[in-house]
Amino acid sequence: MLDQEHNDNDTNAGLFLEYFRQIERILGRTREENPDRFDPIGFKRLVRDDDTLSKVMKDDLEEFADLRNAIVHRSRRHPIAEPNEWVIKRIKEIAIFLADPPRITYSRPITLEPSIPIREAMDLMRTKGFSQVPVCQNGVFVGLLTTDTIARWLADSIANEESISFSVQVSRILPFAEDTDTGSHDFLHRNAAQVEVIRLFSKWIREGRRLSAVLITENGRPSERLLGIVTVWDLPGIYRDLQKRGM
Repeated sequence: MLDQEHNDNDTNAGLFLEYFRQIERILGRTREENPDRFDPIGFKRLVRDDDTLSKVMKDDLEEFADLRNAIVHRSRRHPIAEPNEWVIKRIKEIAIFLADPPRITYSRPITLEPSIPIREAMDLMRTKGFSQVPVCQNGVFVGLLTTDTIARWLADSIANEESISFSVQVSRILPFAEDTDTGSHDFLHRNAAQVEVIRLFSKWIREGRRLSAVLITENGRPSERLLGIVTVWDLPGIYRDLQKRGM
């Protein structure tokens, strides 16, 4: 239902206001408490601060906020501004995209069992060019083996003048991980949208942390079977896909 400020759904102005309201709701700025009040500066700030919106989309939404004001602040008989067909098409595209954004795609991850020798793990990482591999026990994630963790184990063995055995199990290496290793992953549910991945990476950056892997489980719980993995190297592909969609 349209706001009382414009109730003609057959005009471009009416369609525009309806799509604009949908976008407001999705972005978290509902106006149900005071439907006649709109804060264009606050809306623009909300748009600028949203890490999931591309620059193109942000620019369009900020212009649409100005257009929205021009439509609402109309003369007694006619709107001051009437959106053209391109504007209606574009704001509809954005509203549909935000309401049902594309989901992440992932393949079954290559994982390690805690009981395998570190030699096998290192050989896999070398041949595949991996800097990190999830370690799973019965399909459930238990740790992230990284090249940094292996390096610390080697350095510790040398410092203590211990003989280095590459037959030692991966489970014996994992305790050498530091917070930068073990804390460099987060979880999302299997139906997460691409923008959720972007939002998660951006959140970690704002907090001064480095997120290197997003682990996918059924409901985003660490105790569930690992279904997939999205790394920082997948971000360019996600951005390209969104760009192809005009977003």
